[in-house]
Amino acid sequence: MVSVSQTWGDNEARFVCVKLRFRSVCFRTSSVYALNMNPERNDFLKAILPLFDPLSANVIGGDFNSVPDISRDHLGGNPSEHYNSTVGLQRLVRSSSTVDVWRAVHPNVQAFTWSNRSSTISSRIDLMFCHVNWLSCVSSSHIIPCPLWRPITAKIHSSQH
Repeated sequence: MVSVSQTWGDNEARFVCVKLRFRSVCFRTSSVYALNMNPERNDFLKAILPLFDPLSANVIGGDFNSVPDISRDHLGGNPSEHYNSTVGLQRLVRSSSTVDVWRAVHPNVQAFTWSNRSSTISSRIDLMFCHVNWLSCVSSSHIIPCPLWRPITAKIHSSQH
């Protein structure tokens, strides 16, 4: 059984975190809905940094409206416009000691979670991260095909921790 020991977030509900216990494992799961434009997006991601404990087992997912790697996670449009959008996301990943789950499972695959209506621009902006020490517990991660928006899933087994 899963028990909740603490919850917190921001005033706009763009960030929500729940501290959980499953069996003897304690971890934090967070949902992030980042703003669409910079510099507001990077400012938001910077503002939530103190809410993550890098020593805790963090699982973070959501719509980051930013890609981890422009060359692999974005297609179409003007890539130079998106360069600054990765700064806040990279800072969050480093500060929370997490790794991109889907990219770790699919290191050489280009796939996207969002496309514009004409499909001329596509990005992998819906992301899931887990604590670096939990990466060995990830058995799979998928992007589920749906029109315009495609959610990401991951299976993380707790038996090793």
